[in-house]
Amino acid sequence: MDFNSATISYFGERTSKKKNVQAENQKSPKLPKIVLRNAAGFILKTETTYQNAIYEAKSNLSLPHHRLTDTEWRLPHAPVPSRPDYTRSLDYDDFRALRKPPRSLDASTTEYMDMSFWNNLLPDRRLDQVNVTRRTMEQYCRDGYAVPHPEFMNNFDSLKSVKQLFLAIVSSPSSLEKILAGFGLMSDREKMIMARVLDSLFQNDFQSLEDLPENIRNNAILHLATLISEGKLSDAMQEKVLVGLAQNLKSLPPDIRAKVTEQLIKSIDNIPLEAREQVIQHILATLDTLTEDDRQKILSDLVKKISSLPEESRHALIEKIIQNLDNLTPDAKIQLLQDLLREADNIPESMRETILQHLIDSLATLSPEERERVLAELTKNLANLPANIRQQLLEKLLEKSDNLPPELRDRIYAEILKNVTEIPEEMKRKLVVELLKNVDNMDPALRQTVMREILNNLDLVDPTMHGQVLQNFLHALDDVPADQRDELLRKIIEKSSKLDDPEMKRQILEEIMNNAANLSAGVFQELIKNVSDLPADLQERLFQEILQKKDDLPPSVLEEIIRNSAHVPQAVLTELLKSVDKLAPSSLAELARHMNNLPEELRNKLLADVMNSMDKLSDEQKAAVIGELLKNQGNLNAEQLETLMRNLDGLDPVLKERVMRGLLDNVENLPPAVKEKLIQDLLNKDSGLDQETRVKMLSKLLENPSSLTKEEREKVLGQLMNEINSVTDPAVKKQLMDKLVSNLKDLPPETVSQLISNITTLSAKEQKELLKQILEKFDELPPEMKEKLVDDLLKSAAGAFTCMPVDVQKQMISDLLREMHNLPPEERAKLMEKMLSNPNLDPSVRAKLLEEMLKNVDDLPLEERKKLIEKMLENRDSLDPALRKKLVNEMIKNLNQMSPEERDRFLA
Repeated sequence: MDFNSATISYFGERTSKKKNVQAENQKSPKLPKIVLRNAAGFILKTETTYQNAIYEAKSNLSLPHHRLTDTEWRLPHAPVPSRPDYTRSLDYDDFRALRKPPRSLDASTTEYMDMSFWNNLLPDRRLDQVNVTRRTMEQYCRDGYAVPHPEFMNNFDSLKSVKQLFLAIVSSPSSLEKILAGFGLMSDREKMIMARVLDSLFQNDFQSLEDLPENIRNNAILHLATLISEGKLSDAMQEKVLVGLAQNLKSLPPDIRAKVTEQLIKSIDNIPLEAREQVIQHILATLDTLTEDDRQKILSDLVKKISSLPEESRHALIEKIIQNLDNLTPDAKIQLLQDLLREADNIPESMRETILQHLIDSLATLSPEERERVLAELTKNLANLPANIRQQLLEKLLEKSDNLPPELRDRIYAEILKNVTEIPEEMKRKLVVELLKNVDNMDPALRQTVMREILNNLDLVDPTMHGQVLQNFLHALDDVPADQRDELLRKIIEKSSKLDDPEMKRQILEEIMNNAANLSAGVFQELIKNVSDLPADLQERLFQEILQKKDDLPPSVLEEIIRNSAHVPQAVLTELLKSVDKLAPSSLAELARHMNNLPEELRNKLLADVMNSMDKLSDEQKAAVIGELLKNQGNLNAEQLETLMRNLDGLDPVLKERVMRGLLDNVENLPPAVKEKLIQDLLNKDSGLDQETRVKMLSKLLENPSSLTKEEREKVLGQLMNEINSVTDPAVKKQLMDKLVSNLKDLPPETVSQLISNITTLSAKEQKELLKQILEKFDELPPEMKEKLVDDLLKSAAGAFTCMPVDVQKQMISDLLREMHNLPPEERAKLMEKMLSNPNLDPSVRAKLLEEMLKNVDDLPLEERKKLIEKMLENRDSLDPALRKKLVNEMIKNLNQMSPEERDRFLA
């Protein structure tokens, strides 16, 4: 319709029979032709009484001094033509929120406020129908005569199913599948638009969406693609929607096309191969229209899915990648080729060779820094491939590398050695030999990488060449930065000390020792580690150098000396360790750890020095030495042991906890006095440890029950039980109870009772788990313990004050009776009678108990069976009729199975 012919405003004339005098006299410009749309973007083509009411109100607004009626205030008002974007905007001020109409400043420019006009206009004549009924929707589902706007429904979700409205659009009326998960969470406007998009896809009429505003249509399509990738479309719909979107990718703007394509690739595994083939073809057909960044992203995403693609699509994808390589940046090109190599086992061999050739050609275009990074990534990718594929690719790479510049070739070889561990020995030997040939002519930065890899694989070089290689590398260290020289020098020392040629060994190590003043702590440490392999005169020179630097020796060197004390002269050790109070905590710990390896005279002296210096040591030093000496106390006398114990008590709680954890890890080897002290401190609430830590450590003691005597174990278990009530952390509490249950047979009866009473503090799920664990150990218990356990379980299950959930009680009854099945009949009957005697059982639980018992009485002695059945029939009037009938039938069945004499005795 022509907006001008049906709309009244103070700019133009009204076409209705009523004349507005002021409007006639007022001269104003002719209005442009305007297209009206509703919230879903539908073009409005008809005039309605609802519209007319709006236009009437607008005409009244243009009258001077006109006061709006209540009806006019409640009406929404159309946007005015002077606002240029009003046909596209959906957000307007609420005219009704104003207490009075805005005052006109200029009759020709005043704009009247309105309220979301488009949300109230519909594409048919029923705009004034506020309530849409189910009948109206069914009518639309049948013939599409009227499109009800969701905004006019009283409650859109009050229908039995939202799909009643939309299934007719996207499927058949009889289809009952859920079309879209989360559909009900969308706004009414989104629901209408989404229905429109789905309709166009299922009717193969994508062009019908052209009358929607472009941004609304594109956002709806992207939203639908996202829902597909999230798996929120039914299986019945997914294939058709995915193929439909792929077919229409070319109709979307490039930015939306890239985003939709990305979502389609995510869900491509969920459709059949034939449909997958179609989707890939459409994606590849539109690939050239995307930006370079989007194209690279799409290709990379497709490569990750290559294993799930049909063979034809796989070939098409690789061809498309190779076609696009020249348009990508070097970095992007290499990344894409590496992604392909990662999927090498899904690529035909002929294409693998092409990809590898492209990759090698691309390496030459990179800067040295970029090339090193890419080669490292490439070789790491090779390391992750299946062995047969890796072997083929390595062979191709080595074959093609012969034509590369020497520096690039050597770098490839070095990176392969560094990153590919599972490589055939012959191939590795070839790489090492090739690198060794060129090492002297390499760039210094590359040379140090190659030297490191050759030293790591020196066993692949001819043994007669080892000495010469090491000597050459030693001379080449001058060009290596100081921070990297140490690592290579340490490796040279390690390899040199194992040389078979004594003269070559002497030459290399002597050359290193000649520069002793400039050696780092790490190099000294390596020399000491290999001191036993050094010639005697070099050993002497090394120790002299160490003694000269004794005041400046870092802890790591001193600790290496202590570890290798068997090869260090006693005089050197005595000199280095004469002031134990000045040693670092780590050095003191190392000394205490290796105290037993020292010569007896030196050991006794050092022990005495440690004890005498205890007051001078910091808490960190004390903790280090006490922890290690108590674990390795073979040479401690009673007085020394007492000194260590006393100082342990005086430590900071955090340090004391650290020491005690170390002792716990070694509890099997502790002397009785130390173990007793450890257990006493853990049982003592005033030991300085916080409760949770103490309880966890007590629990750890039980992990190795054989390390404790029966008396010690009972003390620990009893203390744990006493502590449980005050533990606030549910996870810790559950862990403790598990620990107690695992030691059930060692628990005293009162501890078992406490444990059972605490079960009701857990969640229902945890109660079931714990009860199951307890009953699995039922057979291990002595008879009196079994009776006590049953009694405790029933009290906790249905006590006067605490009660387990009914389902937990039922589960416990079933498990308990099942575990009792292997007991002697007399013992089982006694326990069953005890179970029946509990007056607090829930009726449903008692019913479950009776049912389970009836299955377990057949093999009981006649007298016991009679007693139990009599007990079961007590208060039978309160039983459920079905259960009572079952009980009587079971009794009759039992009677029928008895001999006449037994039956007479039973009924007597």
